[in-house]
Amino acid sequence: MVVDLDDATVERPALDDLAGGLDLGQLGHALQCADRSPPGILARMRAVEVLVTGKVQGVAFRAYAAREAERLGVAGWVRNRSDGTVHALVEGDEGPVEDMLTWLRRGSPSARVHHLATVDTDPADLVGFTVEE
Repeated sequence: MVVDLDDATVERPALDDLAGGLDLGQLGHALQCADRSPPGILARMRAVEVLVTGKVQGVAFRAYAAREAERLGVAGWVRNRSDGTVHALVEGDEGPVEDMLTWLRRGSPSARVHHLATVDTDPADLVGFTVEE
């Protein structure tokens, strides 16, 4: 089956073909993507590096971000930087990544986000979301 996605033609393999050459972890990831996608379309993976400025340290921003990432099912990490900003990498299906970016624009209840800078990057097939020191 061939599906047109914004001028890009993508061929979707039959589920029986997904196991060919994949280890179990890759197969599980491929099946999860297939399960969450609209019929006939594979989910688009997206990875975004994020820099958050404002009152974002000392307000439990990282802990709340990790909780939201877990709820949304995105992977990556979040850490404080010495300049007072928060740096993060968010990776997953396009929709949940967008939802996480929306959350990062608001932040934790005590945070005051002034600006969110984002740069798309190549997905690295991360698993889980970590709070880094």
